[in-house]
Amino acid sequence: MEHESVERTLRTGYPEAEARLVTHCGSCGGELYEKEEVLLHDEDVFCDNDCLLDHLIDAGHVWVKVLDEEVPV
Repeated sequence: MEHESVERTLRTGYPEAEARLVTHCGSCGGELYEKEEVLLHDEDVFCDNDCLLDHLIDAGHVWVKVLDEEVPV
């Protein structure tokens, strides 16, 4: 009997099992697979910082402002 990864490689051509799709990014809709590092906000899942920031801006939790002489507190 051969090692599991050898058997899988002979059977599929890949030493590791194919990652399973778990969910989609709450902003861009990209596919997110098991064992991927993601960002969570409330109950939403995001693939990276840019998608999380886009979501926060769209939801009105963060504002984009061009700084002038006065900085709002």
